[in-house]
Amino acid sequence: MSNNERIQQEANILLQEYAFLQRYVEELSTYLNNINTALVEASLARKSMEELSKGKEREILVSLDRNGNAFIKTEIKEEDRVIVSIGGDYYLHTSIKKATEILDRKISELEESRKNIEKELSNILNRMEQIKQQLAVLQGKLSKQEAQK
Repeated sequence: MSNNERIQQEANILLQEYAFLQRYVEELSTYLNNINTALVEASLARKSMEELSKGKEREILVSLDRNGNAFIKTEIKEEDRVIVSIGGDYYLHTSIKKATEILDRKISELEESRKNIEKELSNILNRMEQIKQQLAVLQGKLSKQEAQK
């Protein structure tokens, strides 16, 4: 195998790795967006429960969708009890205090996941930059060999 072929082969391997890392970055970015959305929603639910526990209002508006396109007016029958998601398709009818603890734990877990993904993204982006530099070096070698011919 000639030196030129070896350089080409090395460049192809680096290009394949770079393409794989690009796809992985896209997947992680999507996952990060989902985590950020879940964090916003969990924080909003927590804040709403705090307001609910303070308030003396018996009637509230409840959004029928995530974007607030439609609402329904409803009366609160249990002032100190709510239904909170505990994962999957499971929910718990519990006190506002316990529901707040559950949401706090969920928020902490989401924040930890976000940190881990951001760290992973940073590592991948650093590796992609290294690959670019290696490809530039290989391109320089190829150009030098072509000039010598």
